[in-house]
Amino acid sequence: DFTQYEKLSVMQKQMDVLGMIIPEYVRLAERGQIELSTSPYYHPILPLLCDSQIARVALPGLPMPKQRFRHPEDAKYQIEKAVAYHRRIFGSSPAGMWPSEGSVSEDILPMLSGAGIQWIATDEEILAKSLDVHLYRGIGEGTSVPEPLYHTYLIEKDGCSLSVVFTDHQLSDLIGFVYSKWDPARAAEDLVNRLHHIRRECSGQGEPPLVSIILDGENAW
Repeated sequence: DFTQYEKLSVMQKQMDVLGMIIPEYVRLAERGQIELSTSPYYHPILPLLCDSQIARVALPGLPMPKQRFRHPEDAKYQIEKAVAYHRRIFGSSPAGMWPSEGSVSEDILPMLSGAGIQWIATDEEILAKSLDVHLYRGIGEGTSVPEPLYHTYLIEKDGCSLSVVFTDHQLSDLIGFVYSKWDPARAAEDLVNRLHHIRRECSGQGEPPLVSIILDGENAW
């Protein structure tokens, strides 16, 4: 029973709110309150653009297409276009990038560094495979935390270097899929307790732990 005028009014209000988002990001970035990062322009899986056979590094028995796909120039273009668009929208170049779906390979590092990217983020399983460790964790007093997860790492290839951070998969999934079903106060308390536990367990490492929580926003909503 809504009139056309009422429907159009709601749509206009939505457009007004959307129009506030980017200016607000710019304002917060200029204040130093947030740092804006970017992703490859059309959301490609960069390692597969460089060479489809890279999939077999992680999954040696994976069935592959008969025709090998190798277009590193496309991956380079996606990165450069993302940086240029970010610069046009926000007035400055991004220092960080979340590669689409967290997909990474050594081949993309020189491209990222060449585009001015200083750090990237990816999933904790990449770190576990790279270090050949299992990232054990617990939340009770005296239980361990995956201490290697809470550092930044520097990776180098072909004279280029890039910092890498790895997301805490457990905390990210709790926010994305679990806490929405909990009482809000209990959910907040649980997250804060987990963060304090990580801080306590990593207190002897000489530098504060960096806990990266990375998730698709629509899951939390």
